[in-house]
Amino acid sequence: MKKEWIQLLVFGDISISKDHHCNKNIRLVKKIVLACIVLVSVGGIAFTIRHTYMYYVAIRDDYLHDDGLHQSVYTNDGNRKEAVFYSGEAGDPTRIQGILAFFENYQDQTLSIVITNINDIPVELIQIESGTSSRYFPFKEKSLLQPDPSYPYTTYTFPDIPQQFIDGLQNMVVTYKYENGTVKQASIYPFRRIDNEIFTHTAVRETDTLSNFDFLMDDGETIFFDRDVVVIDQPLIIPADRKLVVSADQEIDLINQAFILSRSPIFFEGLANHPVRIFSSDASGGGVLVSQANQPSKLSYVIFDGLNTPRSGFWELTGAVNFYESDVSIDHGQFINNTDEDGLNIIRSQFEITDSYFRNTFSDAFDADFCTGTISNALFENTGNDAVDFSNSQIEVADTVMRKIGDKAISGGENSSLTISNIEITGATIGIASKDLSHIEGNKVSITDCMIGLTLYQKKSEFGPATIDMKDLTAYSSIDMPYLIQQKSQLIVDGEIILPRSSTKEGLLFDKMISGEPIQ
Repeated sequence: MKKEWIQLLVFGDISISKDHHCNKNIRLVKKIVLACIVLVSVGGIAFTIRHTYMYYVAIRDDYLHDDGLHQSVYTNDGNRKEAVFYSGEAGDPTRIQGILAFFENYQDQTLSIVITNINDIPVELIQIESGTSSRYFPFKEKSLLQPDPSYPYTTYTFPDIPQQFIDGLQNMVVTYKYENGTVKQASIYPFRRIDNEIFTHTAVRETDTLSNFDFLMDDGETIFFDRDVVVIDQPLIIPADRKLVVSADQEIDLINQAFILSRSPIFFEGLANHPVRIFSSDASGGGVLVSQANQPSKLSYVIFDGLNTPRSGFWELTGAVNFYESDVSIDHGQFINNTDEDGLNIIRSQFEITDSYFRNTFSDAFDADFCTGTISNALFENTGNDAVDFSNSQIEVADTVMRKIGDKAISGGENSSLTISNIEITGATIGIASKDLSHIEGNKVSITDCMIGLTLYQKKSEFGPATIDMKDLTAYSSIDMPYLIQQKSQLIVDGEIILPRSSTKEGLLFDKMISGEPIQ
């Protein structure tokens, strides 16, 4: 009888309905195929389907084809399963890829990879090779991987690996052989294997972790801390229908990647000389998220210092302080030295920010999407990217200073409407940008020491050109390119329409901005 081998390497999710070809359903969430490679060899045909996206999947076995029951072998590394089917006789398992290998780490010229045996016979690991180097590196000693139905992964380290070898990671392979002498190679996937626990043990799935903390006082409505300095070393999850109150002079130290997730409003009640302080003594703290609270939060005289973004398993946010569908009022807030993407991130909420300070932010200081809000008497300085970035929002900004801004001081995108007045911008790459059907009205604005003063363009095809109407530019100097206007967008300065220019340099700048490349 002719033997056939079919190998499926699944990164997504497929769905096969029950019919005469199978006696159990296979149900997966999503199927996206990057490439299908058909290999023809003596005695069999092998199909390999690969896709580099990674999703959690669930596979059930036992296939019944017209010519009989096919044996199936499944591996689960958390989000990917490999199924091997062969028909007729028992088949020759050495004809099927027998291992899975993943990149793990490369530091101080030491390479780590993880490997598991997915076959039902032992394999001996011989060496690793790279597509950009003629060198190879053998395993230190005879490495025999025995078959194991739980498919455990073993870590292997290789010292003194040059950077040139790592540059070929996309083409790196493991050479191995079977007991009968058959030698094969398997690709080392150039990304880390994702553990199943990141899907099943994600803190955001929890609804209440109050009982894990002995310093909390909870009267059924309000949650307090019973001491001045609180150390939180695991996620604090506050359920709905409560409120968290933090008093003046209290400090919260988030360590061990801990964060606060509140489904209730938060009230940080600091005073001028006695602020509330949230920080991370080990630089791992994941910040704060307020999600779908039933009433507005209020933060007064509060310092968020040296925080990162909340993350747990595959779940991760972009801000050190986040409000999602939760209105908030912030006065005398300080967002400083935060190492995540955004210092403050607000989504689908109303907000009011007054007398607040944003400094030393890795990327954007403040990012708001689908919001309505006001900012007044604020200072933004030393940001890696934008000072303020708004999408699909209606915002008023007044009496605010922005200096040493890595990209745009004010960015309005995706049909936003911004009204700005008494604004001072110094030392930004771009002073003000209006994108994608957004409209910005400005009055009494100063822009100095910038590469580009005002720019208007369409970045996303589903939107359209942008507009700016600026009155009383109180200062407009030391600007390399005062205006950068894409065709169809409109800039009006003191009642005069500024016409766009067409030049190679401007075209290149627009190409970079649209693609997200730095323009410096």
